[in-house]
Amino acid sequence: MNVVVRGLHRCAVIGVLCVVHLLCFAGAAHLAGRTRAPSSAASQSMAPTSPPSVDVVASPVDPDPGDPDSSDPGSADSGLTSDSSEDRATATRAQLRLLANVLLVCLLHSLVVVVVIDHSRAQGLGLMFRVWVLFFACMTIMPMSELLFFVARPGAILRTAVIMGLVVTTVLSIVSVLLMGRIRFKRSATEQIQPENRPSGAVAWQRLTLILLAGALWYSVLYLCFGYFVAWQSPELRRMYQGHDELLSFWQHVVSEPFLTKIWPLQLVRGLVWSWLVWWTLGHMTGGRWRLALIVGAALAVWMNAQLLLPNPSMSAGIRQVHLLETAASNFLFGLSMTWLCGAIASRPAAGSCPP
Repeated sequence: MNVVVRGLHRCAVIGVLCVVHLLCFAGAAHLAGRTRAPSSAASQSMAPTSPPSVDVVASPVDPDPGDPDSSDPGSADSGLTSDSSEDRATATRAQLRLLANVLLVCLLHSLVVVVVIDHSRAQGLGLMFRVWVLFFACMTIMPMSELLFFVARPGAILRTAVIMGLVVTTVLSIVSVLLMGRIRFKRSATEQIQPENRPSGAVAWQRLTLILLAGALWYSVLYLCFGYFVAWQSPELRRMYQGHDELLSFWQHVVSEPFLTKIWPLQLVRGLVWSWLVWWTLGHMTGGRWRLALIVGAALAVWMNAQLLLPNPSMSAGIRQVHLLETAASNFLFGLSMTWLCGAIASRPAAGSCPP
């Protein structure tokens, strides 16, 4: 009976979080629009004036008796009416698809938030902060780090993404902890990490360094493999990033100048950040190693990539789908493998648990 009640409570929490998430989307979009209005007005005033319009007056032409459209003016009106009704139906279907995708993003985000909180030992403000850090990093910081690299002028997109990320992650982190009754500020003795299970300072730093270096290299390898064998196989994506759809061999792609001098160093840095996020998150979570691996992998994959289900001004629908498959799969595999690595290092005889 307790299991049923707990399940119903979690479903109710997820439902409420979806509604809150949807309201956050609407509020953040409105706020982003207000902050963008002055800059857009200024840029519009500085833009060169458009050429004068030319009014074209059609010369009168006698109607052709053999043309049914010219003989019956009502037929043109009926054609226009038919076209407008088709346009309205198309627009309605597009709006319904967008609403369905927004609801799906809200559901995925809320589900992962609830699962992460359920497997955390933290309480109260500490739990809110830990959830927010991972959520905001996955949803905003890590995607925007690549946006700054690949997009020449990301000002408007960056501003909107930061506002959206701050509003959504902050509100959901607070509301979810409150709804799940985890607002206690003191943990019981069974919830605390016992001092004797903690490694010494030197050992902890050595293991953290090993985790970060191994994670950075592993993330770069995953980025390269999934980027080439999944994303780079799309001609549309190649045209977007390199201006043509020529497909180089894997080795030529790896040793190319942009990859060696720009992309590879960027991904090493991003790999360090991802590795630290996994290590830090595992420090307050409890559960079996494989269960935690699935949870961390889902958090990295969903919180970063679910937004690709929504329209994006910087890429087409086809490119979004390719990037969604590429990054969701690679992030999930990275979270899975890094959780296993942290558990394997923590289970060595010198120490008994993952670093807190």
